Amino acid sequence: MPKSLSKSTPPRLALLACCDHVARDPNSKKLTLYGVYDTVIPVDKTNFGLLVVARFFGGTGEHEMTFRLHNTAGTRVGWDENNPKAKFKCKKQGFVDIVANISKISINRDGWFELCVECDGELLTHSYPIRIQQQPQKKLR
Repeated sequence: MPKSLSKSTPPRLALLACCDHVARDPNSKKLTLYGVYDTVIPVDKTNFGLLVVARFFGGTGEHEMTFRLHNTAGTRVGWDENNPKAKFKCKKQGFVDIVANISKISINRDGWFELCVECDGELLTHSYPIRIQQQPQKKLR
């Protein structure tokens, strides 16, 4: 870990969600999340994406975070180690919002997974349960 990160206090996670779209009001700076979901039905389970929002508060200094997808056994799945990382600096008051469009996710089975946040190499305690399931088969008449 870089020395600049080692003297800081980690932030806490206030929000973690998946949604279809995020908008920010230019005047109030409020985020609006559209289409919040916990189930994904990708056309192709070997190549799909998630729009993820994380909101942090508290903490001091600069931090680096990334998102992880774990199966029910706690094993990391979904995307490779080249997942982009976001660097941010904690504010004395207020929140820090990270919005990430994670693409090229690949899994080999349906089921429940945990979307997790890693901050400065440490897994945060809160996670977001998400179900990934196969497209329903269309019946031919």
